[in-house]
Amino acid sequence: MSENLLSSLSKSNPANAQEKKLSNKSRIPMSVPRQRLQAVDIDGYHLHWMLGTPSRLAQAQKAGYTFVEDGETDINNFDLGGDAEASGNTDLGSRVSMVAGSDTGSDGDAVRLYLMKLPEELWEQDQSKLAEINEETAANLRGDNQIEEGYIPASHKKKVAELFRKKS
Repeated sequence: MSENLLSSLSKSNPANAQEKKLSNKSRIPMSVPRQRLQAVDIDGYHLHWMLGTPSRLAQAQKAGYTFVEDGETDINNFDLGGDAEASGNTDLGSRVSMVAGSDTGSDGDAVRLYLMKLPEELWEQDQSKLAEINEETAANLRGDNQIEEGYIPASHKKKVAELFRKKS
């Protein structure tokens, strides 16, 4: 066979790997650290990775969280042999998830983390409730909520009170 025919056959062979060119937008330099669980934000939602145990997922759903579906966001891809342009999702279904290692309480079985979303307004309500609880605890430790028979001796009240004041 002629050399031209051989070169044209080798170029048209579908078994030959096609060259992929990464755009500057998707190129990530080797020296830049990447977070394994980093996900692109979804407007109007707070994202959170939940441990994939049935009780934890049920608790999250009762709190208003819903599963993030494949295609709603991208997570970092650490797949060794896969497509670099693909999402890093490792779930076989439509939910975004990845293997999280092992659960110490279940004989080393691997568990999954599921990416879930909560509307921003609900997340802000939860954060304000948490801030109230934390402030109440700090007020009790400072001695702001005086109890008739307090458990903090008078000599220590001033020292303790300064420990739990917000820094300005």
